[in-house]
Amino acid sequence: MRVGYGIASDNLLITALMKTRNPFGVNAPAVEAATEALTDDAHRDKFVEIATAERHRVANALNAIGHTCAPSQFLILRTGTETSDFAENLRKRGILIKAWQEEPF
Repeated sequence: MRVGYGIASDNLLITALMKTRNPFGVNAPAVEAATEALTDDAHRDKFVEIATAERHRVANALNAIGHTCAPSQFLILRTGTETSDFAENLRKRGILIKAWQEEPF
């Protein structure tokens, strides 16, 4: 099960994120499980700590090889290549990403 949510106040960012939504939505058991998980403060705090550390680790590695990551909760970067080609090359290596066509930063 995977459930994601976002909180934002920037309309440009909200519009861009809405374009990445799963068209099928999230089923009721997944929503209930996600809601329950958010009530467990210790679990949530540990998960946020782990996810934040991993995002920083990957961003630092990308910065070290010349990519600039946008300051965000996501890893958003300019690749210098066609986004769909970049995503396909990563997919062939077992890495799935959202090929974002918009200019986020």
